[in-house]
Amino acid sequence: MGFHINGSYKIRVTLSEKADTIIKDDLNMFSTFNETKFFNQIIENFGADSKASFTSYCSRQVEEFKESIKDCKIPNEAKKKIFQTLERKIKTQTKEELRSYMDSKYSNTTSKLFRINNKNVSYLQYYSDIEYEADIYGAKINSDDEHNKEYSGVSKYVRCILEEYATLSLIQRVHIIKKKEYDIVNAAILQNKPLQITKKKNSQEFMFYPYKIISDNWGFQEYLTGYSKKKNGPNDEKIASSFSMIRLEENEIKTRAKTRKKLFSEKEIKELEKNILERSPSFLLGEKEKIHVQLTEAGKKLYRTKLNYRPQKDSDSTENEYIFSCTEQQAYVYFFAFGADAEIISPISLRERMKAAYKNAYEHYE
Repeated sequence: MGFHINGSYKIRVTLSEKADTIIKDDLNMFSTFNETKFFNQIIENFGADSKASFTSYCSRQVEEFKESIKDCKIPNEAKKKIFQTLERKIKTQTKEELRSYMDSKYSNTTSKLFRINNKNVSYLQYYSDIEYEADIYGAKINSDDEHNKEYSGVSKYVRCILEEYATLSLIQRVHIIKKKEYDIVNAAILQNKPLQITKKKNSQEFMFYPYKIISDNWGFQEYLTGYSKKKNGPNDEKIASSFSMIRLEENEIKTRAKTRKKLFSEKEIKELEKNILERSPSFLLGEKEKIHVQLTEAGKKLYRTKLNYRPQKDSDSTENEYIFSCTEQQAYVYFFAFGADAEIISPISLRERMKAAYKNAYEHYE
């Protein structure tokens, strides 16, 4: 019992302009996917948890609420009425949301045709809750076999999954697309196991001792933080490091055997926490140094308003010269977009790096 899928396993889904734009942006960000694989990844990792899976979603919401008030001293009869009222409200609101996802009357839409992979075909064909959701997605298709009933509406169901995906924050969407990577990393953290990380782009291998997955200071990305050492490097050469969860790939991560009860000493944890606090998870690699920058008035305004990756100004800064204690990489990433409104005074290595980058960009326009 489930959705009817045609023999070619292809479905056509209509997406709102907003959903289409966000999914295209994400597809570019996760550059290892083509469009068909990306759609299938969302269905596989998010379909069962989404609001589109109406029956199970509403049940979970009610059960979570029941759990949250289980210790409250409320008479059983009153609790029963509360649960009934809550369930009706959740179902009504969720149905309204799903129908808004399917309503293309007031928005520009884009049509997508893609093939469902075998795993998702099996999931959709055996989606038994459709029996209770036919009023949302589609009617029963005649079948003589009572145990093998099929329902229309698979395109509507998939559209609701994709539309809801597009309403989520970037970090929530990364959790969906990178579910396997998060599962591997979280299991290693829970079990106190090191990871072997191989970055195929530059053929570097690391033994990584995972500590926590932490969001950057601006809530844009999450980073796996911990200590790393290069393969075949000195045993005691561990440095504070971080990897963007967006950039980690399943085939780059392997869990290694547990070597000791704890991966970190108390001293190492304190030092790592200090580095995370001072540098943010984004810029754990590299040594902090004094960065001297001259800003124009426009540059000062940019510094006040451009918060992403912004280093904190030191107290010994002057009106004409800002001083920062951060890594060269953070200063480069942050101030590069300032162009002529920021001049790196020192260190010379960063000044020369900026100069070379601007010169290279200029030569493209000659």
